[in-house]
Formats: sequence, C-alpha cells, structure tokens
Amino acid sequence: MPLNHNNKFAAMGRRNQRKCVEDIDFLIQKMKKATKLQPLTDERKDLLLARAHRFVNQWNREKEVIRLLCQADNTYEQMVDEYVIVFEAELGKKPEREMVARFLFGSEINRINTGPDELHQQKMAVCMTELQDEVQRKKDLFAARERQSYLMKNVLEELQEKARESMQREIQKLERIKKENEEIMKRRKIMETVFVELQSEVKRKQEFIGARERQALLMKNILEEVKNEVQLKQQIVRAKERQTLLMKNVLEEVKNEVQRKQQIVRAKERQVLLMKNTIKELKNEVHRKQEFDFTRQRQTLLKKNVHQELKSLYQRKREFMEPFVPRKLFFMSIDFMKEMQKNDIKTANVVSETHNEQTTRSTTGKETKSITEETLEKKPARVRRSWRQRIARFLRCF
Repeated sequence: MPLNHNNKFAAMGRRNQRKCVEDIDFLIQKMKKATKLQPLTDERKDLLLARAHRFVNQWNREKEVIRLLCQADNTYEQMVDEYVIVFEAELGKKPEREMVARFLFGSEINRINTGPDELHQQKMAVCMTELQDEVQRKKDLFAARERQSYLMKNVLEELQEKARESMQREIQKLERIKKENEEIMKRRKIMETVFVELQSEVKRKQEFIGARERQALLMKNILEEVKNEVQLKQQIVRAKERQTLLMKNVLEEVKNEVQRKQQIVRAKERQVLLMKNTIKELKNEVHRKQEFDFTRQRQTLLKKNVHQELKSLYQRKREFMEPFVPRKLFFMSIDFMKEMQKNDIKTANVVSETHNEQTTRSTTGKETKSITEETLEKKPARVRRSWRQRIARFLRCF
C-alpha cells in the first residue's frame, strides 16, 4: 500500500510539475528583470523575505506531507535544491529548504490538508480500484495471449499437416514419373532393337532393288542403241535429200547475191558523188566564216586603237588644262570616266564573244584552229578596273 501511495503522489507531482516550473521560471525572470532595472536594496530584500516567511508557520504543520512528496519522486528534491540555490543567488541569503518546498508545492499541500483522513481513504479506494482494473486487464491480456498462442499452434499444426500432405503428393508424383521413365526406357530399348533389324532388312531390299534396276538399265541401253542405229540410217537418207535441196538453194542465192552486189556498187558511186559535193560546200562555208572572223577581229582592233587614242588625247588635254580646270569640269571628267568604263566593258564582251565563236569553230578543221591561235596570241592582256579605281587614279593626277 505505501508503494501505491507514493506512486499516486508521484503522478500528482508529474501532472503539476510543468505548471509549477513555468510559474517559478516566470517569477525568476521577473525578479531578474527587476534587479536589472533597479538595484536590489535592503527594503526590497526585506519584502521578499517577509513574503517567504509567511509560509513558515504553516510549514511546521505540513513537514510530513512535503517529506512524503519528496519521497514519492526524486525530481521534487532536485527541484527544491535547485531553487534554494536560485533564491540564495537572488536574495543574497540562503532560505530554508522547507520554505522553498512550500513555495514550490503549496497547491498539493493545500489539497491534502482539506481532509487528510477522508482524502487518504478516497485515495486508497481509488488505488485499489485502479489495481483491480490493472490486474483484470493483465489477466485478460494473458488469456488473450494464451488464446493467440493456442491458435498459432493450431495454425502451425495445420500448416505442417498440409506441408506433409503436399510433400507426400509430390513424392508419389515423382515415384510415378520414375516408373513411367523406366517403362519408357524399356520401350526405347525394344524400339532400338526393332529399328536396327528394320535397317538391316531395308538395306537388303535396297541391294535387291539396285540389282533389278541395273538389269532394267542394261535392257534400256540396248534398246536405245538399236533405236539410235535406225535413226542414224534415217538421218543419212534425209541428209542426202537435204543436200540436193541445199545445192539448188545455194545456186539461187548466189544469183541473188550477185544482183545485190551490183546494186550496192551503184549506190556507193552515188554516195561518193554526194560526198564530193558536200565537201565542196563545206569548204566554201568555212572560207566565208574565216573571212567573217577576220573582219570581226579587225573591228575589235580598230575599237581598241580608237579607245587608246581617246585616252591619250584625254590625258594630254587634262595635263594641258590642269591649272584651269574648275570643280564643275572635274565632275564632268568623272562622268566621262564612267562612260569610258562602260565602253571598256562593251569591248570586253565583244572580245569574249569572238573568242567563244572561234573556239566553237575550231572543231570544223585544223585551219580554223591555227587562225584562232594566231588571233589569240595577238590579243593584249586586259586588266579590268572598277569605276571607283578609275576615279581614284584620276584624282591622283591632280
């Protein structure tokens, strides 16, 4: 019973421990803030001590209750020791242990002092009911566990029986398969012996059939030779008849061939005359085209010479008029240079066209090739310049 009594007090203390700790921490923080804001004077200390000594008179009557609380749980004693040190640090004096305990556990003590005997009896009754409930709960739990273990045993036995039955079935199946395999092996051996005998019989029959086939082949060969001799004699007779017909046909073909060759000779004579006429016409055409090419080349050379003479004249005129050239004439000279550039491009296009025509005509004969080579050797190498380069060159002269 004392054990249950102590456990009951311990439970009460644990329920209220958090609240007590929070209240005491709040008071201590408040005291610390007060000491930080204003120094702890003697009057302040006396007030705090007076507040603490209010509980001393009641404490003498309640020492036994506090002792029981402290025995119920060691955390109460630790809390009392810790807060004795706290109050000593804050007040500067060591307070009595009982006063600090009363300060901490006043609510429990007031509850206990209302009626010690009645409360004790109530607590004892509550503890007894709790113990009975606990015992009944443990009995129920133990019975449930026994039932569970019994069920598990039954389940295990059923599983073992099922496993044994399945194993026996598997063993029977394996034995049956083994017997079937043995029977199959015996049948296989019998079939192998039968197969060997059949193979030997087949070989003998194949040899007999092969001899029969050889005899038949010999007879067929003899018949074929006789047939071939008869056919040869018939072919000789037919060949003689064909020879006579062939001789007649050959004579007729020779006559026809002679006539055809006479016609071919006449056609070739006509072709030769036609070729001669076409060669004469081609020569005349080549002569005309050569003359036309020479005229074209002369025209291009004349244009080049005229262009060079114009350039030299313009150069001499510019040198002569250089000190008297106004700005307007300068821009006119630029326009003249552009026109000169256009003329150069035209002449270059004409030269390229003549070159292309000469290269196409080079296929007609060796004479045209020699002419084009001579004309190309005579051509001067041209360097194309843009109109900007020409203007820059023109400006450098000033």
